[in-house]
Amino acid sequence: MIDLDRTIVLISIATLFNAVWANTVVIALQIMFSEQIPDFYIAMFSTAFWTVVLFTSPIWGSISDACGERKKFLQYSTGILIPLTVLYILTTNYWEILLLRITTAVFSSAFGPLALAVITDVTPSEELGKKISIYNTSNSIGFFISSQVISLILLYFEFYYLFILASIATLIMFISVSFIEKKQIKCESKPIIQSIKDSLRIPGADFLKTNNGHYLTLALILRHTNIMGLFSLIYVYMLKIGIPDYMLPFLSSFNTLFQMIMMFFFGHLADKMGRKPLFMFGFALSASVPILFIFAKDPITIAATFSILGISFSSLISGVSPFYRDIAPESREAEALSFLNITRSFGSIIGPIVAGIVVTFFDYEIMFMFLGVTCFIATLIAFKAEETLKRGV
Repeated sequence: MIDLDRTIVLISIATLFNAVWANTVVIALQIMFSEQIPDFYIAMFSTAFWTVVLFTSPIWGSISDACGERKKFLQYSTGILIPLTVLYILTTNYWEILLLRITTAVFSSAFGPLALAVITDVTPSEELGKKISIYNTSNSIGFFISSQVISLILLYFEFYYLFILASIATLIMFISVSFIEKKQIKCESKPIIQSIKDSLRIPGADFLKTNNGHYLTLALILRHTNIMGLFSLIYVYMLKIGIPDYMLPFLSSFNTLFQMIMMFFFGHLADKMGRKPLFMFGFALSASVPILFIFAKDPITIAATFSILGISFSSLISGVSPFYRDIAPESREAEALSFLNITRSFGSIIGPIVAGIVVTFFDYEIMFMFLGVTCFIATLIAFKAEETLKRGV
């Protein structure tokens, strides 16, 4: 029988360093190409990456559901990320980096749905909010720690040392998932090719409307359009208003600092109060973040705005993660949880395009206003979703 504590510890370590990898590469690329190419092209790194994640994330989830091989696919995907990340050190051409970003997206898209599925395989529904909050907190810690390390690296070294940090992170991810004990789960006996074909159908088509989950999904896409559009250019924006490069990750780390502080608390509330109050509060607070950035012109106000973003995300993810697990049919948990990646992918595809176009033809203030309105609309749509927590059973 699998040791739950050991599994969660190992998944948490891998999740932490997956966040280190993601955060480091994004910051490095924005610094690398700032003032060299138009801002729109920088934003396209995010669109290209998440376009791939949109299609590959459900494939990883469906294959692991059908084959029951969570650990094996986690090993394969993280192992391949190691040499791919090393290539960032050796490449400086924009189009080559863009192709590399697309390739790494194929394999990095496996981590989210598979890591969450490993946790939920051994977790009863009434404890799901707390257990998933451990995963989410580890993700936040990874972003927070990497931000501090990135600031130090940029203070004393050139930006390309960030790619060395990212490469080390992928190695630790691979080692961590390799020590996870394999657990036998209920699964359909199907060949991998058939599983891939099945995954190309619309994910969750037969269960997504449960408790109006389709409304929540649309709301998440719009919310992520807001936030991922913002993040595709936020470091470039801070450089333009005179923030030194070594301060960029430090200021943005207030986002993850407050995620770390609030995540487990909100996860506990999700099991007590329900899923909907948590994600509704997260949606509403998210809508204020782009508007606040209009007035954030100095390090203190920028840090405060990132702090609000961290609180909003903590509440949002603590509600939506168990929501999707609650509506999933048995043996299709990873498919349901892949919507965390799918919705983020849609938002990350649309958001950077919108942000890049608005900045090109108008300015950053108009961009922030547009993104804030988008998230407000998302909040209204999310209200249609219905509570999934079953009390008194």
